[in-house]
Amino acid sequence: MKRVLKRLFPVIVVTAALLGIAISAIPASALDDAHSYDMTWRGATDTVNGAIISAFTPTDSTGTGYWHSFLRISSNSTVVKGYNSDYKKSLEFNEDASWTQSFLLKDVPQVMVEGTLYREFQLDINQNSNGTDALISIDELEVWLTNTLMDEDLTPKILYPFIDDATMDFVWGLDEQADNVILLNFGLNPGSGKRDFKIQIPDALFDATKTYVVLYTEHGGDAYTGYYDLDANPATTGDRVAVNNVIFGNNDGFEEWGVTKYPATKLGTKFNDLNADGVWDAGEPGLGGFTIYVDYDGDGVLDLGEPFAVTSSDSPTLGQYTITGIEPGIYDVREVPQAGWICSFPAGGYYESEEFGNGAYIMGNDFGNYQRGSLTVTKAVVNGTGLTQDFTINVIGPSPSTAVVGTHTFSLVNGVLQPPTSFTFSDLMPGTYTVSETSPGGQWAVTGGGSVVVTAGQTASSTVTNTWVDARISIGTTDTNKVN
Repeated sequence: MKRVLKRLFPVIVVTAALLGIAISAIPASALDDAHSYDMTWRGATDTVNGAIISAFTPTDSTGTGYWHSFLRISSNSTVVKGYNSDYKKSLEFNEDASWTQSFLLKDVPQVMVEGTLYREFQLDINQNSNGTDALISIDELEVWLTNTLMDEDLTPKILYPFIDDATMDFVWGLDEQADNVILLNFGLNPGSGKRDFKIQIPDALFDATKTYVVLYTEHGGDAYTGYYDLDANPATTGDRVAVNNVIFGNNDGFEEWGVTKYPATKLGTKFNDLNADGVWDAGEPGLGGFTIYVDYDGDGVLDLGEPFAVTSSDSPTLGQYTITGIEPGIYDVREVPQAGWICSFPAGGYYESEEFGNGAYIMGNDFGNYQRGSLTVTKAVVNGTGLTQDFTINVIGPSPSTAVVGTHTFSLVNGVLQPPTSFTFSDLMPGTYTVSETSPGGQWAVTGGGSVVVTAGQTASSTVTNTWVDARISIGTTDTNKVN
């Protein structure tokens, strides 16, 4: 019988031992076909408790750098079981100390399947190749997380069965909702190091703040009811065999769990930061045609062989990018600068020392860019016939700053405003500016100017008009030296 884990109502488990029955005299369980999963043929796949299980025939290498095992169980017993740890001298079950170790969660690859992110584990089985001796069951499979290093220095030891508490965090279990069994076939992919099965567990179940992953597995004890296919070939007909309540136990070699090394992926969006505030605000569009890259050597230059992507110029994916094929490691992620554009996000202009775990999907890594704007001020003069006068324009801002960012003087000579009669203040940060004029004195009334909004990549405009007021004429103003 199986341990039913969390997410269920309490159950009472009555064991054979309590009934006075010898354990070896009966199957560990008698499952129906609905709870037996046939993974004995190529292409077999199913789902159990939200996880995807698949018969597996990998095409990659089995050597170091491609396949990393962290749990090997080996015994002459029909039933074998164990979990990974660094208990080298105090192993609890059938673990092989030389091939079993603590394992970091960040090294468990993330894989994307139809838009959903999973964590993937793989299994290599080793059985005799004669007839049904090639078959073996997975009876129990549990995945846990912990921040505690389970090694020889740990006192007291964390031992199985684990408890879902502050120390151990339950993630997923084959039997968490019902007693299930999976049947595997050594004939699917004969040979040591050639994986035969993989399971993909929803990434959402994993707490990324945890450090270590602990996998418990048990094989060869549960009775299986269903079909198997010894030649593993779904194309051949008439060779599928139905069985009822049969145990397929361990008979040779070892069972080994591990992971494959996958490249990482980085995703994000380049956006037009119209107000240059470093925040992607509603209404700010994406920006296409920018190159984002992973800077393997940290030299700030996109070099040959460094993975990159160009942000999309198409709607509705405008500005989005996906960089694939990133080797696990720690790297800076940068953009190739474009003339006239300034990076406002991230704050330093790039993502520094970003860690790419095995198969990691790093999402939401956005870049914000903006263009500076400009402001054209036009001078107009009324009633200036025969007069000579200089008019100095001041641009202050952007708000809340009161700093003068630019000045320009227009000249009126003998009643003629000297060209150019407009001046453009360029390279301005987006924001709100104030256009004012230093008091020209005398009988000049000043109108126009005031508050002006400068938008990224755009040219705003403002007109300041000076009117000479004859002392003998009242124009109804008490202050002729300020911008209205």
